[in-house]
Amino acid sequence: MTSPAPKSTGTIAAPTGARYARIMGVGGYRPERVVPNSEIIEAIDSSDEWIQERSGIKERRFAAKDESVVDMAEAATRDALEASGLADDTVIAYTADHGEMLGKFGVWWKSMLYEDAARIPMIAAGPGFGSGIRVETPVSLLDLQASIFHAVEKTRPAAWWGEPLQRIPVSDSRRVAFSEYHAHGVPSGAFMIRRGDWKLIYDTTAPHQLFNLREDPEELRNVWSTEPEIARDLERELRKICDPEAVNAAAHAFERRQLERIAEIKERG
Repeated sequence: MTSPAPKSTGTIAAPTGARYARIMGVGGYRPERVVPNSEIIEAIDSSDEWIQERSGIKERRFAAKDESVVDMAEAATRDALEASGLADDTVIAYTADHGEMLGKFGVWWKSMLYEDAARIPMIAAGPGFGSGIRVETPVSLLDLQASIFHAVEKTRPAAWWGEPLQRIPVSDSRRVAFSEYHAHGVPSGAFMIRRGDWKLIYDTTAPHQLFNLREDPEELRNVWSTEPEIARDLERELRKICDPEAVNAAAHAFERRQLERIAEIKERG
């Protein structure tokens, strides 16, 4: 990875602001390749003077093929931590809130609980984490939340779901990860249970789906009808967490209240 530039910009004083919220250091990353106006004008039939007069820009940086957005963000984060003096005792996590179907099965956005939309990266480093360890045990963002409490040695409310990533074993085939979806792109809600190689998608209005992700990572073969014992077992795991029909009904009731509220606002003009 290319070294970040510019380097440390020092500590920033922040005497006021929200409690526990402080900017302690700033990091930056600029790709090494410099693209001056002289290179740009060859492609757009312009001049250096014209670009500077209208934008003030003399040059810009261009990322190389081996410089991804993730690499740049990681380098800038590392620079900020070094500038603040917190590099040795800070946990860094890289993740996302959802994936993207990108047209698979004719579906765009998130909208589904297939792996393309539901599976996200979860990379963590810092105190409490080993180096170069790949964990097979399914986890969720609730576990990341628990990890934050664990890292700062604070007690979470007992009713909250999640287990600190620092304490999750590398391979636990019985641990359950849960997700649900009630937003745009679908007529009704759906729920997901992941345990070991198996994944259940429990849909409230469409046929349920069961996949063995080790044998079928693209989720092309629904084995709900041919693996009834596993399907029932995973449904029991789901019902330990929630009543899917009741939760789905509550979601629809909330949607109706929203629509009624919108209608009231429109009537008032």
